Amino acid sequence: MDFLLSEEQLLLRDTIQRFVDQEIIPVAAELDRNHHPLPREILFDFYEKLEPFGYFSCLFPEEQGGLELPYLSFGILMEHLRRGYCSLAGSVGATAATATSLAKVATPEQFEQYVQPVMAGKMICGVGITEPNAGSNTEAMSTKAVRKGDRYILNGSKVWISNGTVADYIIIVANVDEGDGHVTGKGRFIVPTTTPGFSASIIPKMGMRSYSSAEIGLADVEVPVENRLQEGDGLDATYVLLNAARTQAAIASVGIGQAAYDIAVQYAKDRQQFGRPIGKFQLVQEHIAEMAMDLDAARLMTYRAMILVDSNPKCFKECSMAKAFATEAGIRITYRAT
Repeated sequence: MDFLLSEEQLLLRDTIQRFVDQEIIPVAAELDRNHHPLPREILFDFYEKLEPFGYFSCLFPEEQGGLELPYLSFGILMEHLRRGYCSLAGSVGATAATATSLAKVATPEQFEQYVQPVMAGKMICGVGITEPNAGSNTEAMSTKAVRKGDRYILNGSKVWISNGTVADYIIIVANVDEGDGHVTGKGRFIVPTTTPGFSASIIPKMGMRSYSSAEIGLADVEVPVENRLQEGDGLDATYVLLNAARTQAAIASVGIGQAAYDIAVQYAKDRQQFGRPIGKFQLVQEHIAEMAMDLDAARLMTYRAMILVDSNPKCFKECSMAKAFATEAGIRITYRAT
């Protein structure tokens, strides 16, 4: 896969791989077993360690204080964090993607209040798109924001929201009614999680247990007009944000698949049967070969989608294909590894 990467990206990959091996993997299993989800204080300890690698600033332009790296570089960072501790990577990825999207349309005041703390690893955030009866079909969502004077009143519910129970704010996507009873389009609203009427409850999971996946309730949540992102109809921006979500799901599967593959290969070398390592048996070799092919194909499709994100924001097909293939490949790899 090295032929796709620049010298800088190869150095980034090798550096973060060593860090994850030394600092993350030794503590990941116990934390995932004991915390549902990780409390904010532990998350911020990790955020502080990860910030120097550019997890929260690599996608921002230099004039905003960022590193202005390609999206694929962020993908490399996320792949290895997913390999080491997928739950932590889920929180980091959601926070970084949310703030990056916000920065593109933020006012100077919004940037200072909601983006700069994220870039410093001092704030957690997420996006509320998915709904119980609509999934990620934004056309079918029912959450509504009704204008009343200098405020919007939000009502509705969201589900499977990353960082929902630990975030400082969530960007809520809602149908907009300017007060005349007619929906004029979609809008995105910055909603601090301390706002009255905002509630979040954890969704228990079999895997990634220390990652906050939440159901969110919005009961007459009032936010100032200034908290609506100034972008016209927020539907196009939401679609672009879904590209990030899909490629992040894909790279998560690549990272998990790599972890499973590494463990399986080492086990095949160590486990002895009939006087030799089981990796010498043809059927075991077939399993490992199938895993390697799935892993390479998933990584290639995901890297292609991430490269396209920078050059073609409407690469919905490629991002969806990468997510569909990589997630299925991840299931096959982990199944074979067992």
